Amino acid sequence: MLEREQRLDALEEGKPRRGTRVALVAVLDRSPLVARHRAGSGIGQEVDEDLVGLEVEEVPAGPPKRGVALRDARQPDRFDRVDPEWLDDRLPALHLRRIRPRQSGPVIDEPDASATLPLERPLDLAATLRPLYRGPTDPTMRLGPRTAARASQTPHGPVAFVLRLGGDAAGHRVEARAWGPGAAWAIATLPGFLGLDDDDAGFDPSLHPVVARLARERRGLRLGRTGLVFDALVPAVLEQKITGQEAFRGYRRLVLTHGSAAPGPTGLHVPPNAAVVARLPSWSWPQLPRRGALLRRLAAEAGRLERLAAPAYEAGGGGAAAPELTARLKGFAGIGPWTAAEVTLRALGDPDAVSVADAHLSHLVSWALAGEPRGSDERMLELLAPWAGHRARVIRLLESSGVEAPRYGPRVASRDLRDL
Repeated sequence: MLEREQRLDALEEGKPRRGTRVALVAVLDRSPLVARHRAGSGIGQEVDEDLVGLEVEEVPAGPPKRGVALRDARQPDRFDRVDPEWLDDRLPALHLRRIRPRQSGPVIDEPDASATLPLERPLDLAATLRPLYRGPTDPTMRLGPRTAARASQTPHGPVAFVLRLGGDAAGHRVEARAWGPGAAWAIATLPGFLGLDDDDAGFDPSLHPVVARLARERRGLRLGRTGLVFDALVPAVLEQKITGQEAFRGYRRLVLTHGSAAPGPTGLHVPPNAAVVARLPSWSWPQLPRRGALLRRLAAEAGRLERLAAPAYEAGGGGAAAPELTARLKGFAGIGPWTAAEVTLRALGDPDAVSVADAHLSHLVSWALAGEPRGSDERMLELLAPWAGHRARVIRLLESSGVEAPRYGPRVASRDLRDL
């Protein structure tokens, strides 16, 4: 198990072993395996010994890619029980071919709730949901250009759902299927989750040529909202003052250790709810113990915090109650403007959220809008001032564009926070 964890961590950092290529082996009704083979020497020559003997379909490996997405072998993959029609646009993170069922026909898990939502204008599914995605090894989510799957805790219990853009290449509808006690709630709040009611009235992209161009090119980008404060709080607190890779690894370990398997056939995991987090001792946290102490305090107040997000459930409720929730969160020692903005953006769809004190955001804004390779928080706020009320919209356009400020040194080395 330790070797498998180390291998997954290395692949997450984009550092496959020298002289090897990575291949995925799809198990027909169990979990996927990670196999290695040297270039030109065949497929699947080395497979985990405890999983040898299962019936598999081997998938040839392509050339090594940085940050290749792999599923943790501990996660059950049950996509073979989903309607095959939904597998035509399989999630890129899975990297699997169509699975051949052993029986004459696949066993299909009927959803507890489903819906089809028409789209009045284009929807960029991947860009809209990207803020919720914690890297390619996120056990709670899979994200592709036209398909997404997510598991979370709702006011009515755990839920897992799959979204798929239907219609032609532009996508004229969203098809949703959900499993679990929270299925009906997830379907009912789906328009807000996808930002279908996102109101950009008052947003003037013509104030800057870069913003104007991105607004034309990325018309499908919306600001969605989950309506779930604690769901956004846990990863935000774990991400404080560490690298992205360290944060993704810590969140994955937390979910796999203290969460539970998601309902339905998605193979995802549901993060632990507030009651579970409130009982966790500090030493059990994958990050520094003081993060665990803060999250236990937040878990004890989760009910009050969730009630502040109630307006976000209403149609057109994006950004509602953001000032109240921000003030309440900043009342906790250990939460500042960065964490509060990360939460209000995801939970409430706050169109004016700005993550002040972010390690990279000020440089990105300064470079994209002023051509300055380095910027401060003060300079960032000055450049975003013309779009007051819609600053998060400008930031999301810049982040989704792929523009990056120049780098003048190596990345910060990733650490294993369990050793600190």
